[in-house]
Amino acid sequence: VDDIFGADFANNDGDPMDDNNHGTHCAGTIGAVGNNGIGVAGVAWKTRIMALKFLTASGSGSTSNAIKCID
Repeated sequence: VDDIFGADFANNDGDPMDDNNHGTHCAGTIGAVGNNGIGVAGVAWKTRIMALKFLTASGSGSTSNAIKCID
């Protein structure tokens, strides 16, 4: 697990790739810079996002792994 690409507590590795693209889509919408001619504006233009995963591809996960992500 590293602090460059994020962390995957569902599979206990350093690859937090989003299995269903939902988290990636939501994060992109939140952090999308507005007023740039692309047509999408997020709510936090200067945010820094780190990928942290605790849900499996089927959508299940544990509260303890969610806490690890926050920690």
